[in-house]
Amino acid sequence: MKFLRTEAKTTGGKKDRDVVIVVTRDDLVLLSNAVSEALEALEEWEFSIRVGASTAEARAMKAALKDLLDKTRRRA
Repeated sequence: MKFLRTEAKTTGGKKDRDVVIVVTRDDLVLLSNAVSEALEALEEWEFSIRVGASTAEARAMKAALKDLLDKTRRRA
C-alpha cells in the first residue's frame, strides 16, 4: 500500500477529506474479508461501538470492494 495524497472537498456544506492510496488486489481482498468477518462476528448493537461505523456503512463498503474486485478480475 502506498499513500499518494490527501484532498479536501466540500459535500453538502460539509468539508470531507479524501485520502488517495494505491493498493494491490490482495490488499482489497484482505480488507473485504476483514469487513465480512466483522459483520459476522459482531452483534448489531455493538458493531458501531467497536468498529466506528454502522453496519449499513460496512455493507456499503463491502459492496464497493466487491465491485472493485469484480472489475479487477475481468482485467486480469
